Amino acid sequence: MRSLSIWSMTALFAAAIVAAWAWFYVGVTPPEKSYVLKTRDPVPGYRFTAVPIGERAIEVLATTNLVNGQFEGPDQQRFTVFAADWAAKGSKQMGVLAHTPEICWVGAGFQLTSLGEPPFMEVTFGQEKLALECRVFRTPDQRSVEMVVWCSLVSGQPLEEGFRFQPKRDQASGSQLNQASNARTRGMNSLVKALVDRQPGDGTKQFVRFSTPVAGDWKEAYQRLERFASQWLELEVQRSRAIAVN
Repeated sequence: MRSLSIWSMTALFAAAIVAAWAWFYVGVTPPEKSYVLKTRDPVPGYRFTAVPIGERAIEVLATTNLVNGQFEGPDQQRFTVFAADWAAKGSKQMGVLAHTPEICWVGAGFQLTSLGEPPFMEVTFGQEKLALECRVFRTPDQRSVEMVVWCSLVSGQPLEEGFRFQPKRDQASGSQLNQASNARTRGMNSLVKALVDRQPGDGTKQFVRFSTPVAGDWKEAYQRLERFASQWLELEVQRSRAIAVN
């Protein structure tokens, strides 16, 4: 009887694995397009200063294929940039995509706020358009405000947040708690979206982020970021690498 129970549990476990694989790959139509974001260096009219990343951060990011630093342009315009990509499959590499500003910046003491800006920035790359997440944060010292734009690509497809975290009054005193809460919420939303949309993966991941100070009207900072996006980033369109099994 015990042997039968063990075999029954094994069979159920194997069936669950097969069913999960089939959900993502059997009869799934691949998306028409997949995207690759590439960064430009140099950017005409801007001076780039690389900012080294510590060994501990490199270990957490699980990649050395990254860009981190600042661009300084006309009229002392400043853009802080970060970009990284991962080719290997693995849960650790996937987990780094949870390090969006709403999670990492909040954990570092930044306070999510709103000036009336839209939650997305639609950037035009030639004939293509890509929606990037857009948020505003107050720095930990409360002396300045930063508008940040970012995008995550998984298997060549944008990983949309599907929601926007709401600022909390106690954010300054509970940044670590808010960071953990935001991370759980984002992870759950990403999982649900992947399941509902039946999104298979090939292991490739990309993340880009860039920000600039908001000195006056948020619209001016928004427009500067929009212009800079098309200067710094290049969008390459490819046929999807996802394979449909019929």
